[in-house]
Amino acid sequence: MWGPDAIGPDDVRVRGLLQAAFPWFDICLVLFGLGGFDSGIPALRDVFSDVYARAWCATIAVVALGCLLGVAFPERFWRIELYGKAFLAMMLTVYAFALLWAGAVSGDGGRAAVGFMPIAFIGPLIWRVNDVVKDARRNGWKGHV
Repeated sequence: MWGPDAIGPDDVRVRGLLQAAFPWFDICLVLFGLGGFDSGIPALRDVFSDVYARAWCATIAVVALGCLLGVAFPERFWRIELYGKAFLAMMLTVYAFALLWAGAVSGDGGRAAVGFMPIAFIGPLIWRVNDVVKDARRNGWKGHV
C-alpha cells in the first residue's frame, strides 16, 4: 500500500485516504477496543452488560486489526478488509444506539449527543467497502466479487 507504485493513476485523488486516513482509523479502533476491554465502556455496560461490553470491545479490536492488514496488503487480505469494514459499521451503529438509548433513559442529553459521533464514521466505512469491491474487480484479485 505504501510502495511507489501501490496507488494507480486512477486512485491518486484518494491516496491520502488509502495510505493515511484508513490505516489511522483502524489503529484508533484497535486502541478503542483494547481500552474499552480494559476499562469498560459505560454506555454498552449500562444498556447491555459488562460481559457484552467486553466482548464487543475485544471484537472491535480484532476486526479493526484485520482491516489494518487488509489496508496494508490489499491483494492478499482484501476480503478481510471488505467484511471487516462492513462489520465495523454495524458495530459502530450498535455503539451509537447504546449511547442514544443510555442518554435518553438517564435524561443525559450530552450523553445522547455523543451517540451521533460513531454515526459519522459509518459513511467512510461504507465508502471503503464499495471501494474494496471496485479494487478487487479492477485488479483481478483472487476470488473477486
